[in-house]
Amino acid sequence: MFGEDNRCPHCHAVAAVRPVGDGYVCSACSKPRERKPLTTVLGEGPSRGSIVPSGASSVRGRGLRSVGVLTLVAGILGAGLATAFLGVGLLGIGIAITSAIASGLAGISLLRRASNADDRARAFADSNAEARVRGAAQKLGGDVTAKAVADALGVPVAEADTVLTRITDGTEITVEVDTDDGSLHYVFQSVLQAAAAARAKIRVADDVGRGTDPEVGTESAELDEKQVLEELEQRKSRI
Repeated sequence: MFGEDNRCPHCHAVAAVRPVGDGYVCSACSKPRERKPLTTVLGEGPSRGSIVPSGASSVRGRGLRSVGVLTLVAGILGAGLATAFLGVGLLGIGIAITSAIASGLAGISLLRRASNADDRARAFADSNAEARVRGAAQKLGGDVTAKAVADALGVPVAEADTVLTRITDGTEITVEVDTDDGSLHYVFQSVLQAAAAARAKIRVADDVGRGTDPEVGTESAELDEKQVLEELEQRKSRI
């Protein structure tokens, strides 16, 4: 447990978070905390964490689904009781049909709401997984493997690879094959470009600090950034 992703904004301690309800609190001061890409969560071992939705229903979805099923069952039982006590005459059959239709519509509505809740939960989980992978890739320099991201997040390699594959678009995020070992590298172009720009600024600052002509330093920095951008374009052409 280290790094700024584990620093509490309230007590400023570098501490893990622990899950409470739908969120997290600081393990040091118990105040609400945000879970960042490299935040350590108590109870999640380095190989037991998960960033890919399992496909199971959400808590709200399970609740709505249970109520929906009970509503359907209640309607069937109500129809049966109506015909049992009132007979199969017009009144009994009418009440049975009304009960069955009403409970059926209510039950179906609840089941649809349960399905929508599950879809929203999965979409949120997908978005959170992508944000964590992007954050890890940025901290790792923008040129990453699935194993490097998995190690950084403490999740299985297969899960990291699933998310990386999903967000690869061939433009902002590209894939390259390492000719030495055949491993796949996911390259975040914007991260590399930002790093090149940062290096250029540092180089200009260093030249100015040494008393070098700023215009010469700027020209050198622009050339350095241009070389990086050209290298990125060459990478894209090889994909």
